[in-house]
Amino acid sequence: MKPIALIHIDALRREYSSVWLLSKYLETNGFKVILTSRSSTNYILKLFTPDLLILSHPFTLPNESLEKLRRKGTKIVITEVEGIVRVDHDISATYPEYVQFKNFDIVYVWNQWSKDWLKKNRSIGSCKIEVSGCIRNDLIKYIDSSRKENRIGIIGRYELINSFDGRHNFENLRYMEQRHIERWHVDLDSFLIVRDLTKYLLDNGYKVSFRPHPNENVKSYQILKDFFGDGFEVNEGFDYYEWLGTLDKVVGTVSSAFLEPYLAGIPTICIDSLFDYKGPPNLEEWRKLTREGSYLPKNTKELYSLSLNKELKPKFSKKLNQYLLDLYSIDEAEKSKATEYVVNHMVSNLQGLTKSSVFKILYVNTIKLILEILVLVRCVLQNSGAWSMQNLRQYDYNSLIHGPSGFMKFYYRKIFGK
Repeated sequence: MKPIALIHIDALRREYSSVWLLSKYLETNGFKVILTSRSSTNYILKLFTPDLLILSHPFTLPNESLEKLRRKGTKIVITEVEGIVRVDHDISATYPEYVQFKNFDIVYVWNQWSKDWLKKNRSIGSCKIEVSGCIRNDLIKYIDSSRKENRIGIIGRYELINSFDGRHNFENLRYMEQRHIERWHVDLDSFLIVRDLTKYLLDNGYKVSFRPHPNENVKSYQILKDFFGDGFEVNEGFDYYEWLGTLDKVVGTVSSAFLEPYLAGIPTICIDSLFDYKGPPNLEEWRKLTREGSYLPKNTKELYSLSLNKELKPKFSKKLNQYLLDLYSIDEAEKSKATEYVVNHMVSNLQGLTKSSVFKILYVNTIKLILEILVLVRCVLQNSGAWSMQNLRQYDYNSLIHGPSGFMKFYYRKIFGK
């Protein structure tokens, strides 16, 4: 007899690495863990009832579905993956007013500000709000930042000019608002800067690894592969942390993805000052503080010089460290123990957690396998939109095509000694 925990992976490239670690901690505490995604969660919940359901967002399932699971005895927990600090608009979107917190036993948030905001602005009821930090940060201390391979990583974010589903740009322009037009300029300007930087680095014997945003059409990058030739690669792997461990430096426009290399001690170069960067006014504080941890070249010559500097050290910022403390509840990667904390807290506080029989565990393993096979078959036959092999590879976890990366196996051995 074991409690069955079902963990929903909402976005493969953002969550799989950390959710896999969460599943291993749960297994060491006697749970049977099932991992599902957008292509399988709803279907599998129609066929069986887990003892514990862990979601990344409070709106993943409709209120009615959550209420039905509660009546059957399922404990429901949120471990947020997109934490926020001091941005009311964004936290309102993450926890919309229609969410009924009575359906959740515990909501784990990244920081005290979020906890206070929820208690003040939402009807929490008996739901516990617990500050845990971000479970993804537990992985950062295992990234090898000592490598010197003349290999630079570029973080892309060109989903407006390279739409995931391959739609023509006119499709976007028909209904695009002014704020999106400004973002379009950012995409175009930064792309041209990155194009020229890539050519310069390759000419100087460097390797360039380009990591597209998950909302981009990766197939489009074959054009750049053909254009740049040897030394240029497009990283399509789901594990961002494994990719970081192969790089000397990271280049791109300001991004939350800069925070992991900063904590890992990998130099980052932000190209925002090289063009007229515009962004949403409500995120100005975040942009300013995130840039504190990066080099900000004022011209192309300085960008090239920083990129070729083999002795470039990661920047240190007291202001950014304080922001990380406010956002993540840590200011150093070594201090992050969020996953262990979450599991220990759940085990101690989820009263009346039921256990499932061996037959039920066998049943759920079987239906999960059948569902994942059916998802694969549908993607092969339909191969368009949400039901395409490209979407499945980039977004939706499926155990038949996704397995733990080398980095995930490495940190597993480090933590559990196996």
